[in-house]
Amino acid sequence: MNKALRFVWLSLLTLICGVASAGTVVFDPTQVSDVTTGDGKTITKNGITLTITKQNASYTTSFDAKTQDGKVCYALSAGCEFTMSSDASAGNIKSITCEFFGAGSFYEFATRTYLKTGTKCVFGKDALTSVRFGIYWGSIYLTKLTVECEGGEDPDPGPGGGEEQTTTIDQLMQGGVSVTSANIKFTNAQVVYAEGNNYIVRENNKAIDIMGSSLALSQGDKLNGTVMFSVTYKDGILTATDISGSTNSDKLETTPSGSTDYDPIRCATVADMLKYPGDLLVVENATYDGYNGYCADRKRYFTISNATEKGVEQYQIYDMTVWFNSVQWTNPNVKIVKLDPVITSLEAPTIKGETLFEESTTVTINSDKSVAAIYYTTNDDEPTTSSTLYTGPFTLTETATVKAIAAYKNVVSPVATCNFVKIDANMSKTIADLAADKTSYDLMNVRFDNAQVVYAEGENFILREGGKALDVMNSSLNLQQGACYKGTVKLKVTYDNGILMAYDIEGKTVATDITLVSLPTTKPNPIVCTIAEAAQHPGDLVKLEGLTVTNWSGYYSYDENFENYVYFSNGAEKGLQDGKQYDLTVWYNDRQKNYSGNYFPLTKIVVATPAITHLDAPTISGDALFIESTDVTITSPVDVEGVAIYYTLDDSDPTTDSQTYNAPIPLTETTTVKAIAVYKSIKSDVATMTFEKFDANAPRTIADLASIKADLASVTVSFAKAQVVYAEGNNYILRENIGGKDYALDVLKTQLPFKVGATVSGTVNLKVAFKANPAENNGVLSTEDIAETSDADLNISQSTSVMPIPLEVSVVDVKDHPGDLLVVKNGKWYIFDGMIYGYGNGTEYDVYLSNHSDYSFGDKADLIDVMLWYNDVYTEKTSPRAKIIGAKDTYEYVMTAAGWGTIIIPFDCEKPEGLTIYECTSVNDGKLVVEEVNCFKANTPYLLKGTKGEQTNYILEGYAAKHGEQYEKGVMVGVYVKQEPPLNSYILQNQEAGLAFYCHLDQGNGAWVGPNRCYIKPQDGGLKSIQFPDDETNGVRTANAADSTLVDVYTATGVKVKHQVEKGKALNDLPAGLYIINNKKIVKK
Repeated sequence: MNKALRFVWLSLLTLICGVASAGTVVFDPTQVSDVTTGDGKTITKNGITLTITKQNASYTTSFDAKTQDGKVCYALSAGCEFTMSSDASAGNIKSITCEFFGAGSFYEFATRTYLKTGTKCVFGKDALTSVRFGIYWGSIYLTKLTVECEGGEDPDPGPGGGEEQTTTIDQLMQGGVSVTSANIKFTNAQVVYAEGNNYIVRENNKAIDIMGSSLALSQGDKLNGTVMFSVTYKDGILTATDISGSTNSDKLETTPSGSTDYDPIRCATVADMLKYPGDLLVVENATYDGYNGYCADRKRYFTISNATEKGVEQYQIYDMTVWFNSVQWTNPNVKIVKLDPVITSLEAPTIKGETLFEESTTVTINSDKSVAAIYYTTNDDEPTTSSTLYTGPFTLTETATVKAIAAYKNVVSPVATCNFVKIDANMSKTIADLAADKTSYDLMNVRFDNAQVVYAEGENFILREGGKALDVMNSSLNLQQGACYKGTVKLKVTYDNGILMAYDIEGKTVATDITLVSLPTTKPNPIVCTIAEAAQHPGDLVKLEGLTVTNWSGYYSYDENFENYVYFSNGAEKGLQDGKQYDLTVWYNDRQKNYSGNYFPLTKIVVATPAITHLDAPTISGDALFIESTDVTITSPVDVEGVAIYYTLDDSDPTTDSQTYNAPIPLTETTTVKAIAVYKSIKSDVATMTFEKFDANAPRTIADLASIKADLASVTVSFAKAQVVYAEGNNYILRENIGGKDYALDVLKTQLPFKVGATVSGTVNLKVAFKANPAENNGVLSTEDIAETSDADLNISQSTSVMPIPLEVSVVDVKDHPGDLLVVKNGKWYIFDGMIYGYGNGTEYDVYLSNHSDYSFGDKADLIDVMLWYNDVYTEKTSPRAKIIGAKDTYEYVMTAAGWGTIIIPFDCEKPEGLTIYECTSVNDGKLVVEEVNCFKANTPYLLKGTKGEQTNYILEGYAAKHGEQYEKGVMVGVYVKQEPPLNSYILQNQEAGLAFYCHLDQGNGAWVGPNRCYIKPQDGGLKSIQFPDDETNGVRTANAADSTLVDVYTATGVKVKHQVEKGKALNDLPAGLYIINNKKIVKK
């Protein structure tokens, strides 16, 4: 090629690729070759060097690749500076173009220019070899930096496409661009990896990947000469492909190296890997976490394209031979060529097989590392790597000792040893034989001549024969407690601490050769013995009677000489108590060393019962009073096997010759039942209970009726000292304490003259109804009058108080007081079912409320305070159903200094000290006619008298029922809401004439009656006012219609003090004393 053509070729190459011009250098952070790792401060490319010269004190700046807003970039922080310098190969820096984003100022010091993204900064005649940059504020994210230079050295010969113009792998790598036609010259290059027609060729530690080539190359070949390829440059990796018609080996000399081994470059870090893009590498001490690969320093990851295919184990350490053939997110993406686990030690291999066999056994040997080779011997020699190589399971037909090692590279495991013994198939041993041998057997024909299963617990069994025990554990044999067996069965037998145990052998333990000799029983069959004798029965079931248990660092018992002990492994589980005596059935299945260093039985308790030294009398139960029949049950005082109950029905005392109790006893006539409990030589006292057949003519107490639990059309009810605790119309609750327990009877719709507080004794004929609550074995008793109902035989002693008399109980105890009046303060309100509930001993107790809709207690589980009448049963849920009598309420009443007032309250309440309470029955001659009472009744209007001249506050409390807005009794009306009373009614007022009830003559004049206050209904006679019931307490004698009559007023001595004044105002302004008006003496106080 002449010089002119050469010039043209170079000019074209300059246009096609940057490396040909040698005047343009591009720094691109998306390219692996253009970034640093580990906070690198310097990077050089094609003679241009970038160097960080100044750092931000808070943020480190480097030429590592960063990702910001999804873009790969160099991140430059405020206050940092860097310089760009060129060497002789690059020449002078002619211009720069920066592509960047971010909020910040990017300053170039030579031209004092703030750079703009994508705008070329030209230095012109002032071309430089060094340029300084800085970030004044904010952050700049540089995505590309293009440098144009001039005056650099000629890149001869440079990459070329002609036959004489050639390029090298190194020059292609330096150029960093793709070339569609390159004549590559190889000088002693080597094919370091071949995979089909894909090759890695390395020259001077620079690699090119030749893909899908027609060249017939082999791994290890040395290459010299030239070949035409199309070259792609991406992420620092050179990939070459054939050019049709041009790629051939005509000018390529291929020399086989004689070795086909891999020739990778060893790398310890990802930074090392990035130096060799496209090449074959060994990554030393690498691990894989299921997503990425890591070198030993774990500073940066690499990705693996075929980790699953190669079966890479998580966190296993490998030396990985890999092909670095692409880049992912600036990190190497590799293809594994070869995996070599890094192993520093090996466990001894595992040798498996039937160690006791009858004809032959198959032996398998495994290492915990699949890459390890296994070597073994069968002649008791120690194995080496020169011994037999294990390639798979092998068969033994004679007794042999197998020894094996695992080996990987220069690592060798310890020796594993296993003895395989051929046994006589016809040999068998009894339980006694095995106990005498004191030896463990991997396979044994165990023979039963007449072995009994003395205890069964799931799949665990104790078999006893000839006084010796064998514990068969976790067995598939379907043995039955109490049964006896004969025959043989193959089992694995162990002998440890004197205890024989046997286990199934898979595929060999079957019950086909054993037969049932005697039928099973339901009860275990222990050997009864002493503490000292227990040690003679290892593995067996024994019973120890009358033991005193000690609980100190464990549960145990000892004999009287402190010489022999028995320990209990499950004493806490069985609830044993320190110092208590027990009868214990135990399984002697282990041993324990005590403080003296001696071994004693460690047992598992099967049955624990308190040792009986005394028996209480048994409990006799049933309906003491019955109508047709009753079933009597007798219960033992202790739940201990062996306790028997004997009874009589003829009033004689029972003995052990009497009838034995086994089931409930039906009675149809009045009978006295007597019973005793007996355990061995211990007898209880006699229990006695009489069961009476109901006689309708005999008087019955409330307790009797509660016991009968039946409806009775006619019965004589007997009261000794019953009290009327509540009245509601002609419905009453009577309560009587009988035998220390309160019983209630609801006497409904009766004509009997009961009053609250009265005490009742005597008899009365009534009809009785019983509403049962089966859950509590009780119910609500109520009565109705019948034709024979009369109070003739009753003594009713009235009380001075007529207040209800409730029992205060917890919500959980309501169930125990059917029919009664109760106060419950701790019930939680549940709005949805209309009930209150509470908890006792972890159980919820409910009380349903029949009139819950009349009350509002909120919508959550708040505690409420209510008075209830438990008068019904919630049948479906067998819980009490009660009627709310009232909810707790409080009212504060203020008695003014005037000394008189009115009141109405919604609850019953005792009279406070200092008040007089009147019911106003009528009006006579301008005065109220009243009746004094001793308490407040709910919703009743009252006139109150206090102490004149003193204001007193009274706190009134009770249980308020739902009520209306106003109520009247006699001449008085009480209201619960503020209102104007009707015309001509009378309102308590303090007018000029004094305090009185004044006629309401003018509707809408502002006269009101407030809440919880009363007025007097309109009266005949045209009274202007109505006076209080005592003498002129407030200076008003009368103020009726005649009070406008003109009169004269005289003193007692006849002196006229007023002339022709209205009678109603005659005494106004006069001092206290005696006066005469119309010949009548009038006293003014």
